[in-house]
Amino acid sequence: MSDQAHQRRIPEWLILTIVFLCAVALVISRRPDAITNPQFFGEDGFWFSKVHDDGPLGALLAANPNRGYFYAVPMLGACLAMLVPLRYAPLVMNVIAIAIMAAPAVLICSSRFAASVPPLWGRLAIAFLYLALPNTWGLIGSAITSQWYHGALGLAIVVATPSERVAWRVFDVVALFLLGLSGPIALFLVPVIALKWWVRREKWMIPLFAIAAATSAIQVITTIVREPPSTMQVDLGATPMAFFKLTTLRVAYAVLFGETRTLEIVTAEPSAWTSVPAILIGAVVVLAIFGAAAWKGPLELRLVLVFTALITGASLIGPMPLAYTQTYWEVLARPGAGNRYAFFPVLALLVSLFWLATRKPLALRIAGAAALAVVCIGGVRRDWREAPHRDFGYPGYVRQYELAAPGERVQIPHPPNWGLVLTKR
Repeated sequence: MSDQAHQRRIPEWLILTIVFLCAVALVISRRPDAITNPQFFGEDGFWFSKVHDDGPLGALLAANPNRGYFYAVPMLGACLAMLVPLRYAPLVMNVIAIAIMAAPAVLICSSRFAASVPPLWGRLAIAFLYLALPNTWGLIGSAITSQWYHGALGLAIVVATPSERVAWRVFDVVALFLLGLSGPIALFLVPVIALKWWVRREKWMIPLFAIAAATSAIQVITTIVREPPSTMQVDLGATPMAFFKLTTLRVAYAVLFGETRTLEIVTAEPSAWTSVPAILIGAVVVLAIFGAAAWKGPLELRLVLVFTALITGASLIGPMPLAYTQTYWEVLARPGAGNRYAFFPVLALLVSLFWLATRKPLALRIAGAAALAVVCIGGVRRDWREAPHRDFGYPGYVRQYELAAPGERVQIPHPPNWGLVLTKR
């Protein structure tokens, strides 16, 4: 039965509701402790403490502990978390992160992607690959790391066919506006939006461009004004061989073996997998797939690749000013280090493989389908369930806070070996 026939028999809103619920269930299955044992993670605790002690306005004006730019989503999540008892505050922020992760799957499965991926089963397959993405441990179920999935949502909005429905337009505007004020990712969407407008002349790209450009300008100015000063020099270690190593270990091996197995390969005795020929072959294969997709793929796939190249390039040349014991690129080559920077390259590779699997030449279909099967058996299966975050005993610290005298400060540790301090009201 055709996709159009399905749409006539089943309302799209019902299909998308089911997709959203299934996506949420898949996300929770990958990191159950986000729901069963919710804790703050990373800067989530920072934003909650700021909202708790200084109020939303004080949190808005507070300098980000890293770069200085705005992080609207975790800050707004912290505001919502203030509406529930302290015991459930991390759960609220985790639920927001899970919903953000599920949102791109809904958009991908909608009729807005029917022009580029006509069959519904194809859109469902891409949505599953997105939700099952290997090498994403540390990104799932936390508001502060949800900006990468939010970035995927922004990219999907730009790539999708514009809708005339008011609800979709409001969704696009709100999602892109919040993305623009939640880190720097929207900055890399600006040229992508401009490129799509240049090719398709879609009028909806104009307001999207304005939103992305305006919020990006705010972030750039804010970063210049509020970024903590640093005189620390970071050695990139940018060499062709280092780039090939990054591509093979963090993209090719990530999808083939998953994070844990790749780490075992890297830390074990030298083997064929870590030899120079293997590194070169892995990188060449990945780059060849990207090259074929950029050369022969549809505009939508090319836009994904352009965005991936821009944001990955910026990640490789703009490191956090930290005291690295190795060159920056050597640090990133280690599985588990900076998984967020490999997020879009891995996603782009899986989307490119899906495109190969749907090409007309039978040989390409077989090659693409076989590669995706290996990915599902390898990286997807191995990386499906993320290990629970260390349990810091959050309920016990909540009791300490409840028993504290007004004005007393209570320290609450949380993953990953971070903490926050709350002033008892």
